[in-house]
Amino acid sequence: MRFAGKIAFAIVAGALLFSGVNANAYEGGDVSNGGTISGKITFSGTAPARAPINVTKDKEVCGATEHLSDLLIVGAGNAIKNVIVSLVEIEKGKAIVAPSSNPKLDQNGCVFTPHVICVTAGTTIDILNSDSVTHNVHTYPEENTAVNKAQPPSLKVISIETEFGEEDPMKVSCDYHGWMSSWVGIFEHPYFAVTGDDGSFTIDNIPAGAYEVKAWQEDLGELVKTVGVKAGETTTENFEFTK
Repeated sequence: MRFAGKIAFAIVAGALLFSGVNANAYEGGDVSNGGTISGKITFSGTAPARAPINVTKDKEVCGATEHLSDLLIVGAGNAIKNVIVSLVEIEKGKAIVAPSSNPKLDQNGCVFTPHVICVTAGTTIDILNSDSVTHNVHTYPEENTAVNKAQPPSLKVISIETEFGEEDPMKVSCDYHGWMSSWVGIFEHPYFAVTGDDGSFTIDNIPAGAYEVKAWQEDLGELVKTVGVKAGETTTENFEFTK
């Protein structure tokens, strides 16, 4: 009887723990008079030039055009491309809207395009092979199931199912072509953006309040600021990286 009692206690304790975890999950819904955070990500000083990629395999396909490293892309006005900007651990806000089609990473010319994408947990990502050579899709997640699978030209799509948010972006690489890599930000909430050529970002429909905002760049690391959001207003917050 004592043993049975201990089992019952363990089940109750486990149920309480599980319900506590669920209680902290992101809650999406309507946001009344939400605010916006926008800004620009720039590099301080003279940015390093993008290094040319040394193509060492399948040169007839991979070396058909010159490739430059995507590690750090700094454009006009020292704007940084491919920076992930996100709110940190926001628990309640706008609803998560499923994409109309699966986001894609395309292996084309032995380069992943785009280099950085962001999705919400539960989104399926399609990895395409548009090349006439075999690639090997290898993911390095913290929480999600890792993938390590060859993708010959006959296998046009490998689908990756995400289930959990990741604290840091998940790296995706090709083991056959060591210069190939990309990054996927996987979030429990929809408050994120990826900078384009002009380094700008916008995150909208945020409930009024104070939030930690993180800017992440694969070579430069991350910057975190506390930003206040006012109802119906746009707050401008810029980030400046240095090396």
